[in-house]
Amino acid sequence: MTLIQLFWLTFLLTFCTSCNGQEQRTRQVEIPPRDVTTMQSRASQSMTQDQKGNIWFCDSIGVTVFNPSTNKFKHYTEKDGLSHNNVNSILEDNKGVIWLATANGITTYEDEIFSVITIPTIIGNMNYIKTSSNLYAHIENFINCILQDSKGNFWFGNQKGIYKFDGKDYSHFTENDGVQNNTGYAISDGQIFGPESIIEDKSGKIWFGGRGTDGLFCYDGKTLNHYNVDSIEWVRPLMQSSNGDVWFNARRKPMLYTYDGKSFKSFTSIELKDWVFTMLEDNDKNLWFNNGKNDGVTFYDGKKFINYTTEIGVLHNASNFFCTGILKDKEGNIWFKSLSTELCKYDGKTFTFYQE
Repeated sequence: MTLIQLFWLTFLLTFCTSCNGQEQRTRQVEIPPRDVTTMQSRASQSMTQDQKGNIWFCDSIGVTVFNPSTNKFKHYTEKDGLSHNNVNSILEDNKGVIWLATANGITTYEDEIFSVITIPTIIGNMNYIKTSSNLYAHIENFINCILQDSKGNFWFGNQKGIYKFDGKDYSHFTENDGVQNNTGYAISDGQIFGPESIIEDKSGKIWFGGRGTDGLFCYDGKTLNHYNVDSIEWVRPLMQSSNGDVWFNARRKPMLYTYDGKSFKSFTSIELKDWVFTMLEDNDKNLWFNNGKNDGVTFYDGKKFINYTTEIGVLHNASNFFCTGILKDKEGNIWFKSLSTELCKYDGKTFTFYQE
């Protein structure tokens, strides 16, 4: 054996040994938080309370249901019938059916049975291959968000843009609904993300935006409009408050915007330390914001901000509480979800933690 051959043999043995060792170590440790954040920052936000009072939320793997009356958690994964373990959005429709937007199409849950709807099924193409463990394989089936509007229509955002379901037929919005996109801007870049959030305001307008969309879009039932807010590519609709303002978050800034029907205004504070991915208004018209990595939650009553952290002794371990989802239940309690399966309920006086 020559020296050159010996060199390459030694190199290959070292490389393979290193790779095998790294693979073995990876199996033995938990996924680092930053990796979970990369995959699940959008998925972790979605929470809903069903008609039975159960709290549904996206888990790091699959979906979890918490029963407040028994304090018990129940997990669902692909083994139980989910089309994919990466769940991005949860909705209960007006008939009590649970809809789950996943990385591999749509999964519905009714009468304790899961059913799967895929984008190829929607567009009539039956040449379908199940999404592999690669998160971005067959990206056309990756559903980011889901909405049922006041007329009963369903809206789904994915890498190909927006799909709509009127209760009978699925259609590719703008292409099959006779809606002309004359804005000059693409709803989706056709790559990875596409629209990540869809909301309906009180006037019936549908707002959508997110990574992969060029700005912010609004559909009033006839016309598709585009808004270029501060020249920011990613503007994502969050909610509409009781005063009529529609709230949006902005890309790579701890900044929010409001729209009062006439103009956009920026809204920010030093108390908001990170991107606001989810927010809500409580029964007293106070606003609650998730406050990014390890910074708990922020309360705003219209005058003052309170960042609930361990420093002021209110929210236990909030310095390690990466709040990703916020929900107001039917009784007016506020629920906060961490990046793990930990839940926290605020009843107006006390913060109570629940963890399996």
